[in-house]
Amino acid sequence: GDNPVLGQINLAFRNKGGGFPRGTLNTLLDGFDGNAPERKEGDVRFYPREYRTVAKTALSPSGFVLPRWSNQLGTYTGPNFMAAINVPILCRAAPTFGFSSDLVISDRSVVSGKPSLLNAYGLIPTQLYITALVMSGLALVLPPVRWWLRRSLKTYSYGGDSRGRVVMDAEAVSAGG
Repeated sequence: GDNPVLGQINLAFRNKGGGFPRGTLNTLLDGFDGNAPERKEGDVRFYPREYRTVAKTALSPSGFVLPRWSNQLGTYTGPNFMAAINVPILCRAAPTFGFSSDLVISDRSVVSGKPSLLNAYGLIPTQLYITALVMSGLALVLPPVRWWLRRSLKTYSYGGDSRGRVVMDAEAVSAGG
């Protein structure tokens, strides 16, 4: 029989309501401040070495930051800030599921409403979102901005919206297309 091989996984997330990623931001601030845990000799990598290229490609600056068209949704997508977590998890699970080490992973966010000609099929809101992310990232280089954000996160008390949800659209493409 025909046994197709998975060649690409396309994930697109939409957030509706919810809370603010306080823990994710604290982890990011720790990294900027040099407080991230160091790798020690003998530490086992989270995912197998043969999937390192898969992760690096999925999280590369050009693959991560630029707007990308989603055929499955008919709209432009932007970076998913959780891709840095999701991609390594997929790489760790890949051998268990029999996925090849030349797998392509796309982990994106849909930030526009319904795609239309008026919003350039999501390109305009996606580009605004990416610009805000880049400017925020550049601002985090400045220690006073990090100090202010860390103090603000300590007093942040919004518990989120219980009606909030995350919707994920997933598409699997065989290696042959």
